[in-house]
Parts: sequence; structure tokens; C-alpha cells
Amino acid sequence: MEKIDRKKFFKHAAALSFTGLGAITFLAGCGKKNEPGSAKQASGPCSDLSGLTESEKQTRDLYRYVANSPHEDKKCHLCNYFIPPKGEAKCGTCQVVKGPINPNGYCTSWVQKTA
Repeated sequence: MEKIDRKKFFKHAAALSFTGLGAITFLAGCGKKNEPGSAKQASGPCSDLSGLTESEKQTRDLYRYVANSPHEDKKCHLCNYFIPPKGEAKCGTCQVVKGPINPNGYCTSWVQKTA
């Protein structure tokens, strides 16, 4: 068995650590399509976030807004904070999450609309 001196050992350990970190970073990015909160997740009439500040985009992420609700009974148009679209517009707005809001969307600040 070959003996490795201390300096060589730490050099190899550091190289392996960076290689492993790079692999983990690469693999973590795989398969993240349409994950809640992803600003790049949706296309369509309610996906244009160009008028939002970084802080407003982060709020969308914080509340995990998605354009299509995973809950049949919890959709933006049924939420107390939702402001319906005006006229022919397809997107509403929200008192909590800024930007265009799909009426069929969802976020974690959802609260049943009161009568």
C-alpha cells in the first residue's frame, strides 16, 4: 500500500470536495421545471413579470405562487385577496402577491373569500 504524505492527502481531498460540490450543484438544477415560486415557471397572459421589482418577485417566491393551482378548491379567484381582472383582461391582481395573477392560480397566502 502506497503511503500518501499529508500535503498530497489534503490536496486530493480538496479536489474531490470541489468536484462533488460541482456535481451536486449541477444535479440540483435538473428537473426544476414549474416548481412553485419559480419566476420562470409559466407562459401565457399572466406570466409577464417585467414590471416587477426584485422584491416583488421574491414575494411571489415567498408565497410560492403558481399559475395553476394544485388544489381544486383553492384557486385565486376564490381567495379573499384576489382582485378580478377588469374588462377583457385575463389576469387579476392580488393584495398580497404583486403582478399579474391567473384566476386559476394559487399561493400559500390563500384565504377563503368571504361573502
